[in-house]
Amino acid sequence: MRLNPLYSRLWPIAIVGTLYTLSARGEDTVIPPPALDDAKNQAQACFDLIQTIRHSDCGNLVYRWLDGGFVSLGLSWYSLAMKATKDKRVYADFLGETFATPHYGVTTRPNYFKESAFGYEYSLGITQAYTTVQGIDTAGKRVAHDLGTYVVASLYAVQANLFYAVGAHDESPHRYFRFGMGIGAGYANIKGKMYLTERQATDNPACALAVTELGAGDSSAAARLRQNCPYEDFNRWGLGFSARLLLEGRINAWLFTVQTNVVNLPSKASIVAGKGKYDFDPTATYATIAYLFDL
Repeated sequence: MRLNPLYSRLWPIAIVGTLYTLSARGEDTVIPPPALDDAKNQAQACFDLIQTIRHSDCGNLVYRWLDGGFVSLGLSWYSLAMKATKDKRVYADFLGETFATPHYGVTTRPNYFKESAFGYEYSLGITQAYTTVQGIDTAGKRVAHDLGTYVVASLYAVQANLFYAVGAHDESPHRYFRFGMGIGAGYANIKGKMYLTERQATDNPACALAVTELGAGDSSAAARLRQNCPYEDFNRWGLGFSARLLLEGRINAWLFTVQTNVVNLPSKASIVAGKGKYDFDPTATYATIAYLFDL
């Protein structure tokens, strides 16, 4: 069996790490000195290779953006809400539910304007969220109902963020609080299923009646709504844009973030699977705890 060339370079590092772990536990480990020396030499050769690539012209071109940045891995809790509109009229309204999802991202080093607390940075952002309930007017309030519909929104974007940081210039630069805003652009995909329940009073009296009865508390009206209201599958992808507001705090290697992302995927700028060309503007609110790996 042939190993991937990357594995063949990394196995010495794994051996050295294992030896260190065992020694830290106080366990007796007998390793032939020649094998240990060979592992250390190959590990050093691997680190030397990384440093050579890092300081090359090509490596500098990339690393100068990543030096001082970090990779973040963690967990997010989010809520997604979305309206489907056409000609400025709302046809379906999805309300937010709270779900958990893995978090991962890459952020460049922060750059400050002279010695001020204002700065900017770039990041590769991944937004993935979904919801499964539509909103129906019930006793003057929007109430979530499970009609068997859903929305899944995804955005893979390059983001530029402006922020104001408190504590980033003191003796503990890895402990700070900041707030800011950002914009992004990238590949977006919004897909799902929906009942058009919001503007049916004049177009479809049977649908309007079912929506009114469901809003009045008649749970059996949900079946009549599914039978009488127009139903549509949609799947749109293309160039999407996002805007976000964020509050962020860092304590050493831990990052705590609360942010709101608004994604826009114009109907004229994308491919649509479905009858109507609706505009979708999903809004996702996130609370994230992440562990940082400095670059």
